Amino acid sequence: MSDFHDAVYVSRDGFSAPVDPSATDNPYFGHSNLAKSVLMGDLGTIQWRTKSQGTKELHFKSPVIAAIDPSSDLLIVILAYGDTQFRRPANAAAFRANGDLDHVITPPAAVEQVVEQLPGQAPRTIRYPVEAMAEVLLKNGRSLIGLEFRYEWVERRYYDPIRQQWLERDQIYRR
Repeated sequence: MSDFHDAVYVSRDGFSAPVDPSATDNPYFGHSNLAKSVLMGDLGTIQWRTKSQGTKELHFKSPVIAAIDPSSDLLIVILAYGDTQFRRPANAAAFRANGDLDHVITPPAAVEQVVEQLPGQAPRTIRYPVEAMAEVLLKNGRSLIGLEFRYEWVERRYYDPIRQQWLERDQIYRR
């Protein structure tokens, strides 16, 4: 059972909306008026309640996108390009419910993209360095982090925050 309760993004102009990626009012994935107004308010704070320690907040100098990983009960936070605390490509971190940093998420050194697939032959691939982490969401109860490469491409890959290990790829897409 999670110790994160009522986790919300708080914009600099005072609007708040849920961190839960499945919520209608989530500013990154929802389409409600509240979601849009919170997103336009330059998100830099995440706030939640804990049973034992009351209200907690994390403040950042840049916009953030986050999700609470159900397997580890850690808050996974991806920070925008301008953040000075967590610089890209390692612009993500995992936090405990008491607000303490658990670990900085180190991206994989490279992603691999298929550039040619001829019938009867092994695919030809090229490796590209990860430029930044772009998003975090939950899929089937697992954390999925978007890894930016080649300026406009994103590889979504599963991440296990307990073992601090990158797992299989979910998809690659062009922005």
